[in-house]
Amino acid sequence: MLVCVAVIVGVALYLATWRDADSGHPISKKVAIFAPLLAGAVCYGIGSAILRFLGLPVLKKREKESSDDLDDSESSRTHGPR
Repeated sequence: MLVCVAVIVGVALYLATWRDADSGHPISKKVAIFAPLLAGAVCYGIGSAILRFLGLPVLKKREKESSDDLDDSESSRTHGPR
């Protein structure tokens, strides 16, 4: 995720300082806004595809507490310490 943010910042800084060699005009504002976002999305897509290919989880889901844990905690609250 941090690599994708770095790609977005890097492309944005490059495009913000880029000037046409012949005319000296900067790049269009729409391109300067959407190109870094598109580069970040492509970076995230390639990175997640590589992680899935290697068998690593891209995003981890939190596991819910099991019902056994809840039963134990409820019984200690209602019956007090034993």
